[in-house]
Amino acid sequence: MKSMQPNVFWQKGYAAITKDSPRNYKFFENDQVLHIPKFDPAKDNGKYSCKVVDKRSGAALNREVEIGVPRKNDLEDLCNTLCSSYCGIQQGTPKKQFVSHSSNANMPEQ
Repeated sequence: MKSMQPNVFWQKGYAAITKDSPRNYKFFENDQVLHIPKFDPAKDNGKYSCKVVDKRSGAALNREVEIGVPRKNDLEDLCNTLCSSYCGIQQGTPKKQFVSHSSNANMPEQ
């Protein structure tokens, strides 16, 4: 028996996001992954939600994520936490690295 794909709905704030939206959003993995091309903080920062509905049972799952530019202290805290836990630094001050949310950013090789 062929499995049915769930219905997936995306919103930014209270506005529906579709493939025909003016921002030219892209969807992958049966619409469960949203790609924001040419990310522009002025236009794209905000709260996003994804609702997945099982067509047979009507059961729904909703997830929200807020996208925004973190404050400098948030970046430093994030970096210190990542460096301390990922690199296993036992002593001294870890080097601070900036981790970008851009799709083109790569982590430096160790």
